Amino acid sequence: MINEPNLPVRRNPCCGYCVDAAETLESVLGEQPNPWPRTGDLTLCLNCGAILVFIDPITNQTRLALPKDGQTLSGKRRRMLVRAQKYIRRRGWIPRERERLS
Repeated sequence: MINEPNLPVRRNPCCGYCVDAAETLESVLGEQPNPWPRTGDLTLCLNCGAILVFIDPITNQTRLALPKDGQTLSGKRRRMLVRAQKYIRRRGWIPRERERLS
């Protein structure tokens, strides 16, 4: 798991939350040592729970995911993503004063 920012700071298209770090689901699960996202990887906004897709990981550019984007996920991984999304949405939004982009 990553402990420091690994991406340039950029606002998410879903809620405007500033993001400067991401890692692959395989890395989180310990299945792959490389934590850096690739084009097409799914990610989850930790502020609002929206599912996003990396367009360009180098610039940290994402878009909202479409139903077809999740078709390659196994049933187990899809359930994990939905469970994490529900947890984030129950927890509520992170206050804006924690954001670093002006």
